[in-house]
Amino acid sequence: MNRTLFFKELAHHGPAVLWLAAVTLAGLPVLAAVAQQMEGGSGFDGLRQFLRYFVPLLVAVLCHRLVVMEYQARTQLFLEGLPVSRTRMVAVKYAFGLGVTWGLVLLAAGLTLLVRAGTEPLDARLLVSVLVRAMGWSW
Repeated sequence: MNRTLFFKELAHHGPAVLWLAAVTLAGLPVLAAVAQQMEGGSGFDGLRQFLRYFVPLLVAVLCHRLVVMEYQARTQLFLEGLPVSRTRMVAVKYAFGLGVTWGLVLLAAGLTLLVRAGTEPLDARLLVSVLVRAMGWSW
């Protein structure tokens, strides 16, 4: 049943999530360039700015889509008619939102690491540190 609810969320919110991902990731190079010019620090400043400004905005829009739009589209009435507990519906929505958020954060971190691989020394400890901190912040 969780799988069915997950695919329902994907079908209902998939196009909006793709649009949101494109808009969010389009801001990453801009933030990287601005952060590097203004602060003159690490090449990871763009990722830091991305996590600071874009992820809260992404999460706010995603929460609006997953909760408010559900009531406006009246699909909540359909879900309440199913033999599924409210806890399970909330858990699936939470997992879907967290998965989308972590997917975009991992993509942004991966792109940043890929770009910085030629200019900064990267070792396994740094990679794990960047990914764990990015995932922790976005959670």
